[in-house]
Amino acid sequence: MPYAGWTFNGSIPGTVIRVRQGDTVNFTFKVDPTATTAHWVDVHSAKTPPNVNCKTVLPGEEHAWTFPATTAGAFMYYCGALPVLMHIDAGMYGTMIVDPAEAWPEAQEFVFVQSDIYLSEGETGSASRTTPKRSAPERRTS
Repeated sequence: MPYAGWTFNGSIPGTVIRVRQGDTVNFTFKVDPTATTAHWVDVHSAKTPPNVNCKTVLPGEEHAWTFPATTAGAFMYYCGALPVLMHIDAGMYGTMIVDPAEAWPEAQEFVFVQSDIYLSEGETGSASRTTPKRSAPERRTS
């Protein structure tokens, strides 16, 4: 039986959004008209006051806003409607990456996102489990 999660763009986690520092981001959040609860999205890269971008959106409605991507980095976005943890547990979270205006400095990067899905009593689900292979970090010599 498939898990009936709450999603951004139909996936858990939501789509990775990638922009460049200095870009203007036009963000539109639309709630499916068949949804049974209101939602709102908190985009941490927005750096705008919560009353600007964090609006409750009812089923069938949408909220759009624009913000400049001012700070480079990796930022979470998620549904901040109460209870917040229930919405995140149901799958409403994702990442926005803001690349710097110039190239990233040379670095080793590793991004790991962990999540749990809690099924209600009586629900069943199946998941494919894989064990990641560990490898030694690349070493460079000059």
